[in-house]
Amino acid sequence: MKLPVSLVVLSTGIHLLAYLLPQAMPEHLLDLNWPDHARFHMWQATFWLLSLDVMILLVALLPFRMKQAWSVWVLLTGLVGSQLGYYFSILIVPDGRPDVAGADLGLLIVMLIYLTGLALGWREIRRTG
Repeated sequence: MKLPVSLVVLSTGIHLLAYLLPQAMPEHLLDLNWPDHARFHMWQATFWLLSLDVMILLVALLPFRMKQAWSVWVLLTGLVGSQLGYYFSILIVPDGRPDVAGADLGLLIVMLIYLTGLALGWREIRRTG
């Protein structure tokens, strides 16, 4: 389970950094021109995503590594909320997507790393289960 766990942890760590670092930019959490209510929700969403990624890391490093089948479903749900949520947001607000070149592709690659780790882990759990 070393490779599957490593892939999920690597993907989640990159996702966490890729999400949190831009949040500190002036056009995000620090933009005092936004209404307080909008800034409140940005902070709230940031804490939610931080918590979700930390939960994913803990599940990957403990029950998933120990080949507990239920952890695959938790990690899959976490993937939908944390990483796939970016693409849902594009569908809802297409003009609001980041103007950073390669953001969509970069986050897709990170998500595919996660899915690869999850699939390899699921196969290992089923094989030894």
